[in-house]
Amino acid sequence: MTTLQTTITYAGLVVVSLVLAGLIRRGTARTARAFSFYLAWMLAASVPAILWPARFYTWDFWVFRQISLDALELAILVELAYWIFLGFPGAALSARTVVLAFLVATFCAVMAPVHADVSGPLMGALRARVEIGTAWGFAAISGLTLYYDIPVRRIHRAIMLGLVIKLVLLGEILQFLAERGPRFEPIFRTIQPAAFVGIACWWAVEAWRREPAPTVDPELAAQLQPWRAR
Repeated sequence: MTTLQTTITYAGLVVVSLVLAGLIRRGTARTARAFSFYLAWMLAASVPAILWPARFYTWDFWVFRQISLDALELAILVELAYWIFLGFPGAALSARTVVLAFLVATFCAVMAPVHADVSGPLMGALRARVEIGTAWGFAAISGLTLYYDIPVRRIHRAIMLGLVIKLVLLGEILQFLAERGPRFEPIFRTIQPAAFVGIACWWAVEAWRREPAPTVDPELAAQLQPWRAR
């Protein structure tokens, strides 16, 4: 890695640590357990690769790390759908149907044949399918919150939109540019982590922000926003 890429990597680890600390400090980690574990695993899997690159900065460990993060992103989708629609049984049924549909579609896409003859392109093609399916799942949940006019916790909204940006813009558009030719590879390897640091900074702000007090009757707020009592 270049000096700039290394600096961005270290900055990303610091910001991710701040996000995790904010979630724990404000107590919002209780309604974002999968996301908290996602951040913790990102840190736990990145530090060894930096400190002991000969042992952990390998293709096999990278594949294990990325597959784990992809699985956790799906877990985040399921958990956020649960918390956001917990106080709205009718919308919750629609959300469960949408999440299940995207999970099934993603599974079918992953199981479909891939025209690749080496592990690198094969893994990239499979991960791209998972990321696109997950991103559409988050986008669908966001659309349902708008359709049913559901009050969404700020950190939950930031997680959803941040992951959509990460999965679609960073994971697919930049990858497309990188595949156009070797000259795009250095740009891709610099812009992608830098953009993720920007998303993580947004998460950090929301993680440390105090939850505003409800402006409606407390009993109604407890019914519509049950995560406030968690």
